[in-house]
Amino acid sequence: QLALVDLAGSERTNRTGNTGQRLQEASKINQSLMTLRNCIEVLRDNQNSGGNKAVPYRDSRVTHLFRNYFEGEGKVKMVVCVNPRPTDYDENVNVMQFAELTQEVQIERAVGVRFDLGLTPGRRRANQVYKEAVRRLEEQGEDVEHLVMDLAPVYSLGPA
Repeated sequence: QLALVDLAGSERTNRTGNTGQRLQEASKINQSLMTLRNCIEVLRDNQNSGGNKAVPYRDSRVTHLFRNYFEGEGKVKMVVCVNPRPTDYDENVNVMQFAELTQEVQIERAVGVRFDLGLTPGRRRANQVYKEAVRRLEEQGEDVEHLVMDLAPVYSLGPA
């Protein structure tokens, strides 16, 4: 899964002078950023204290996109942009502090990640039966190198 999130528009509203729909959009972006910050802080606190506090990634659409990362199965890369104008110094400091905070977090990867999750229960069972049959034939001394097994009924969606 690849999710690209552009949080442009998160600038301070008193500087931009946004009103109406743009103000609402900026407000939602800022709320999502606060939720993201909360998630990162919970992860950092869990990491530092050995706690197991739930990460509130469901509180925002943006953070929900990062669910796999928060659960230890995905990766996140962040690009932080700053404005070179001297008047944006305070805003840039906040952005850089947030970026530094995210660098402190290390996610433990799930142990024993299963890669057969795409198999339906019927296909998974058929795969197990096939492997067991091959193992038994090998024990009996049969040549299984060119063994072909027809699993058509497993893939059938109904009467032919």
